[in-house]
Amino acid sequence: SVWGQLQQTSAGYAVAATAAAAPPAVVSASRAAAQAVVNPLVMQYPFDIEYYTPRRTVLYNLVKQPIAAIELPGDVFNVPVRIDIINEVIRWQRAKARQGTHKTKDRSEVRGGGKKPWQQKGSGRARQGSIRAPQWRGGGVVHGPKPRSYAFALNKKVRRLGLKCALSAKANEGRLIVLDSLQPDQLKTKFMYAKLQNLLQDQPRISVLVMDSDKSGEDGGLALRRTARNIPGVEIV
Repeated sequence: SVWGQLQQTSAGYAVAATAAAAPPAVVSASRAAAQAVVNPLVMQYPFDIEYYTPRRTVLYNLVKQPIAAIELPGDVFNVPVRIDIINEVIRWQRAKARQGTHKTKDRSEVRGGGKKPWQQKGSGRARQGSIRAPQWRGGGVVHGPKPRSYAFALNKKVRRLGLKCALSAKANEGRLIVLDSLQPDQLKTKFMYAKLQNLLQDQPRISVLVMDSDKSGEDGGLALRRTARNIPGVEIV
């Protein structure tokens, strides 16, 4: 029969073909099995997540007093956390940050060695043309590193998706705090350090990413950058 012939074909073709030719009960069962398959590239959490739905959270002020309950957009703060996308974006960022100033000298760039050390024949020694050849001590380096850029292109959509995945991962882990303003009352690093310590006293951490609307915005701006730029582990965007 046609059903038996399809079962003898390759796995991918059999699945695609039987989905169209199978009875309704088999079709529903196959769809349920497909939905139950875990994507190995998506971070799994011990609780159920309805992706792309608005995420409710609490809005705080700088002294960690709750102000209101707000909803964060689900297409930014509640997307599937793709491990491969985050890895790709991190590699792109770290590659761009590399200086690439490594440099070695070849035999033409090393000082000296312009004279032939001895005559070509008659000395009994191996023929040499320069004391700056690679086989000599103090000679040039063959195929050594040269200054270059390690940056590579990454699609803008992938970069945006990486940021969304990172924000969603922080929200899933309870490591995302939303404030009404980051504008400090005093232009003192000690003041901002105390505020951040109070905000994050229950969060084990190595680093903190602080984000405001703009470098000249009223929710942080220049005052935030002046007071927090010298705090270890704090990055301002």
